[in-house]
Parts: sequence; C-alpha cells; structure tokens
Amino acid sequence: MLTKLRNRLSIAVEPLVKHIAKLGLTPNSLTIASLLIMIAGFSTLIITGNKFLFLPALVASLILDALDGSLARYTGKVTKFGGVLDSTVDRVNDFLSIASLKIIGLPELLVYIAIVTSFLTSYIRARVEVEGVRMEGVGLIERGERAIYLVAIYLITFISCEASVIALALFILLTLITVLQRLMYAHRSLRS
Repeated sequence: MLTKLRNRLSIAVEPLVKHIAKLGLTPNSLTIASLLIMIAGFSTLIITGNKFLFLPALVASLILDALDGSLARYTGKVTKFGGVLDSTVDRVNDFLSIASLKIIGLPELLVYIAIVTSFLTSYIRARVEVEGVRMEGVGLIERGERAIYLVAIYLITFISCEASVIALALFILLTLITVLQRLMYAHRSLRS
C-alpha cells in the first residue's frame, strides 16, 4: 500500500530531502546512521530495560531508512551497492525492532515467529527479483507497513500487554498472508 503512495510521499518529503542534500549527506550515510541509531537504542533497551528510551531510536531509524532512498533518487546517487547496503541494514533493523518486543515482555515464541515471517517476506521478494520478476507492491504488508505496524505494537505495549500480544499475533498473520501472496505471485510469474 505504501509503495502505491510513494510518489505522494516523495513530494511530501522533498523539502527535507533537499535540505539533507545541501548538507552534503549521502544516501549511504543515512542508511548507516539508521543502523547506528537502532543499535544504540537496542543496546540502551538491553542495558536499562527502559522501553521509553528505545521508542525515539526506533522512530528515528525508520525515518532515516525512509529518507535514504528518496535522497538517492533526488541526488541521482542510486547505486547497486547502495541497494545492497540498504537491504542489509533493513534486515538488521527489522531483527532488532522485532527482538525488542521480547525484551519488553512479549512472548518469546511469537517474537521468533514474527522475525521469521518478516524475513520471509523480504527474502521471497529478493529471490524472485533475481529471476527478473518485479515484486514491488505485491503482498498485503510490505516493509513500510511492517515498520509502521511494529511501532504501533510498541506503542500498544504502553497501554496493555494483552492487547500488544494480540497485535503481534495479527502482525504474524498479516506477514504469513503476504508470504503466501508472494509465493503465489512468484508461481504464476515464473511458470514456463
């Protein structure tokens, strides 16, 4: 869904991207900053157990992740290595953001399942695109939606642990549906 809104979102963030470009920052520097902020926030969460301190790091990391691609397109610095770096950092950030839910008390088994299903959605896309099939926009909950949903789960933990467990279970269901949608799409596209 967010993929379909990319043009509108690009227009909305364009003034910020222009300012970042004037500062001389590169897309890869935003990607690395996203990773460092996530690691710092996750480390702080492990050391202190204070989930209030992790939330700003999670949000800041996601914002930088959203901006790195926009900056690359705006500055004409879209590179194959930048794409690989971005995807790699995305997986680390996905792991840390989901693993943080275990640290703040959500059920371990659900957290592990959420990590696996989240990774599968990304893996299927990457693997099928290697075969020359474009997968952007395929599936109910792509990375952007997953990231926003994880922030929502995290916010729900401040209100109700029980509700956050239900939200995490729904996250798993949505990612499983996406895995199936992508596999079916891949099957149709790659039959020959």
